[in-house]
Amino acid sequence: MALANRCRKLTKVDLGRTKLTDAGVVALANNCRNLTTIYLTANTRVTDDGVTALAKNCHKLTTIGLRGTPVGDPGVMALVKNCHKLT
Repeated sequence: MALANRCRKLTKVDLGRTKLTDAGVVALANNCRNLTTIYLTANTRVTDDGVTALAKNCHKLTTIGLRGTPVGDPGVMALVKNCHKLT
């Protein structure tokens, strides 16, 4: 994902209602570790795998929007375990 490679200092991004996949989320997680806010709303191809990558790499997250995604308990549990600033 070009955004991830070029915007390493990115802190907030709204990617809701796009055609984003887990691969794009993983690229963001690996390259944009300063993310505090990310909206993935209504992205049906973002799953537990993508959200788990965010949880493991983006510990500064305070807000994440997951409405309308197939993310389930494994993804949410990874966020709870790793992202202590989430409100």
